[in-house]
Amino acid sequence: MSIFLATWVATWTNTPALLAEAIAPVDASVKACMAKPHPVGAFASPAKDGSTHVWMPVYGVGGRGYTAEEKCLMKAIATIALPPLPAGIDQLGFTVPTDGTDAAWAGWRDMTVTLVDPKLFAGCDRKARTVHIVLDTRKQHTRAWLPEWQFKGTPAIKACVTKALRKLPEPPAFPAGFGDLHLAIGVAP
Repeated sequence: MSIFLATWVATWTNTPALLAEAIAPVDASVKACMAKPHPVGAFASPAKDGSTHVWMPVYGVGGRGYTAEEKCLMKAIATIALPPLPAGIDQLGFTVPTDGTDAAWAGWRDMTVTLVDPKLFAGCDRKARTVHIVLDTRKQHTRAWLPEWQFKGTPAIKACVTKALRKLPEPPAFPAGFGDLHLAIGVAP
């Protein structure tokens, strides 16, 4: 939990305003980490205690280790405080800073609405399960896909869930600075 924000004026019903409000107190420390300012990717995901954990992915570290800029940015990004993510959202990718003026926010402004009806997947399994769906952008289109790991050894369930997912309308285009969205949909048998 960040020391900067204890309460939020904006909520997940106005996501661009909430992200701007959460990023504002750490904006200067993020910029101080960089020789030349640029957008930085960040993720918000639920912590075990129900709060929201914000972190920065660092790719290709492998044998080279973290650069001084990456270390500084990871510390600064981790201080961004957000309220608990709405039900059904497992991870939200965004950039720092986020452009809240993009017209595409109209389709994603309210993150509290149910994005996928769990009834869509009813009958795919004899027991309750959580269906994980990833929404991201490829070739200027928002796509929905299913991570393979959730279907290990259950090809019939995978086929049913995949067929049901195809019934979803194409999600609206993501706004600038919106990375990806991971959904966890609780499904009854």
